Amino acid sequence: MIFLHYFLAGYFLLLFGYFGAIIFLFLRLKKDEPSNNVKEQPFISILVAARNEEKNILSCLQAIEALSWPIGKLEVLIGNDQSTDETENIIRNFIKDKNHFKLFQIQHPLGLARAKANVLGQLAKNAKGDFFFITDADVRVPQKWIQGLLSNYNENTGIVSGVTYTRGNNLFHYCQNIDWIYAFGMIKTVSDHSIPVTAVGNNMMISRSAYESTGGYENISFSVTEDLQLFLETLKCGWIYKNLMSADCLAETNPIDSLSKLFSQRKRWMQGAVRLPKILLLFLLLQAIFIPMIAITISLSPFWGIVLWVIKIGMQQCFIVFSFKKIGKKYDFIKGFIPFEIYSGLLSIIVLILYFIPTRVHWKGRKY
Repeated sequence: MIFLHYFLAGYFLLLFGYFGAIIFLFLRLKKDEPSNNVKEQPFISILVAARNEEKNILSCLQAIEALSWPIGKLEVLIGNDQSTDETENIIRNFIKDKNHFKLFQIQHPLGLARAKANVLGQLAKNAKGDFFFITDADVRVPQKWIQGLLSNYNENTGIVSGVTYTRGNNLFHYCQNIDWIYAFGMIKTVSDHSIPVTAVGNNMMISRSAYESTGGYENISFSVTEDLQLFLETLKCGWIYKNLMSADCLAETNPIDSLSKLFSQRKRWMQGAVRLPKILLLFLLLQAIFIPMIAITISLSPFWGIVLWVIKIGMQQCFIVFSFKKIGKKYDFIKGFIPFEIYSGLLSIIVLILYFIPTRVHWKGRKY
């Protein structure tokens, strides 16, 4: 029993110490300052992979069309990955009078590339731009997306990525939004303190030079987290990175509508999470086991269990508030306080269990 008390004390000290350090480091972050003023306006290639996105692709393309970048300096390459719905027809109707939009039918794999990596790899083969801007078919990028990412580029930079949030109509959707912003806050904090984490594949820019130095997706080992795989390859090639967190680089995506799809998404993400720096893996583990640890504590001492739970919620909510402020969004404390604690606690446990269950990853109607 004494050992259990010491074990619990060590766990909570470690958890709260981590939260305290993350909050301290986050508050010390410098504002993202552009490293160039984008005077020359290089030629840009936007790459979009689409598979069964009939509900989302039109709004994605409309947002891209509204970008404040000269049409003569821009091409939009869309890869239709064997969609079985109306995705292809919607794309064709939208781009029929837009010469800088081009549709490619993706039928066969390119080298080692599969799934989304295969689509992006084939689009990159056809791209003419000096920079590749990558987003997803269910994302709406901001009007100054190109300037926002490109202005933070210098000659040693391989990848620059922004932040994405979700917009929905209920508590389940809002909890997903909090989860995304919370994660981006963590990524930003450690990345700016020289701990590389990842690039976000639905809101990122990679220079042609950096992409080609990796050999392209066709020469990169396949991963269901293709953005992380590409990010790691650029690091091996000596490129630096930037993770931005500001309103200028804020894209919008849709929330997931069902628990089964959410679990499938997180199981896929976990395939990449296990390759994160050990210090981040430790924090993810500490959070994942919080519910059983606090349950044991409450069974031993209800008073101290509740006190420790309140402390954890308070520190976590502080970080979330600061993260929302960083991107210029207002945080709804009433909607996020208790609901997110329940959502994140249960999701962490379930995803941890799902990771160790030997099942295949479901993604866009395919299994990997």
